Amino acid sequence: MNVEIRIPTDREIDGLWEYNVSSHPDDARWVRWAREYRDYYKNGWAQPFAVIIDGVPVGEVSILLDGRVKAAQNDVRLVEMPTRANLNALRIRKEYEGKGYVSRMVKFAENWCVQRGITTMTIGVDECEERNRAIYAHWKYTQFLFDEYDEDGRVLFYAKNLLEQKG
Repeated sequence: MNVEIRIPTDREIDGLWEYNVSSHPDDARWVRWAREYRDYYKNGWAQPFAVIIDGVPVGEVSILLDGRVKAAQNDVRLVEMPTRANLNALRIRKEYEGKGYVSRMVKFAENWCVQRGITTMTIGVDECEERNRAIYAHWKYTQFLFDEYDEDGRVLFYAKNLLEQKG
């Protein structure tokens, strides 16, 4: 099995979003999100990263680099370039969970950020997602920033100092 963690091609991005949309046929938000995120990548407002296994993209994360991205809400607590970016849209196909691919992809994305002068990463998690909260804490996203409510409930936002992890 050939596993790559890297910036995906446009075709691979399309494949990821086609899979996401088809996996949520009753949720029209996925069609909107696919369009929005493709635009973010084209505008340089976000950077995608992917797990590619045997040539097939199976996991992804986006680094939000510009506050104009809807998920960043123009909130400098989440994104304030050139030093603060947001880890967003993190997912992997169910059959690849628990194998360390997501951790490797996040580390790759964090290193990419550090190379560009980004010193702080932020992340949001639904309060009810205890497993994800534990994973993010394990990755050192432990500085509580704020919380807010959306249509799915309470969302907690955390930060991580990327330079402290380099020492």
